[in-house]
Amino acid sequence: MGARTRLRGLKANITIVPECGRRDADAYAEATAQSVIWRDGNENSSNGPSREAKGLGVFADNHELSLASVYADEFQVILPIKLTGKSPFHLLAVWTKPTSRGREWGYSGMLCRAIEKYSGFLTEADSLVIGDFNTNKVFDGERTLNHSEIDRRLTKLGLTSAYHAFYGESQGEETRPTHYFLRKRERPFYIDHCYLPNAWLPRLRSVSVGEYSDWVPMSDHAPLVIDIESP
Repeated sequence: MGARTRLRGLKANITIVPECGRRDADAYAEATAQSVIWRDGNENSSNGPSREAKGLGVFADNHELSLASVYADEFQVILPIKLTGKSPFHLLAVWTKPTSRGREWGYSGMLCRAIEKYSGFLTEADSLVIGDFNTNKVFDGERTLNHSEIDRRLTKLGLTSAYHAFYGESQGEETRPTHYFLRKRERPFYIDHCYLPNAWLPRLRSVSVGEYSDWVPMSDHAPLVIDIESP
């Protein structure tokens, strides 16, 4: 309940919530009268998701949401979504998680493959890619499909990280963490990202990250908040 109330306080037009319970998604959508898409994050839910299931929730005010026909089950909770309304655009809502394919590919490998799969979807309209990537350049290692490759592929599609553009910080050198491992202040990481079209950069008004003390009682993540002026 506390998390839902605090999220409502952000007064966001679009909200992406990984690790979102189905019960919480239903209650939040009802309380805010927003359009919602919720997808179960449990790959073994052949009998249907339970009310306690965790998934990815996407909520929108002044837009209608629909899951695009190009959605592929293998990417589970990386969702290509069409937003219709006064200012229509596309959204790739992201939660990389350790499904069987996720364990095989790794977080960055899964998202790299999803970007390749949905490249047409991302280029046929203005598009945002946003959510819990679970990746950062500091974790690149020797893998070919790493965070730097994610950034390269999204850059090639004409998208830019809102945080890095706004603060002028380099990938892997972020000073405002979005995640605290085991909720410990001394284990901070920046793993939640928002990429927006280069053409939207002049309309980027602010980027902020929630404070540790405000959010850690409810989550090991702090929200990344992007303010973009309407066209």
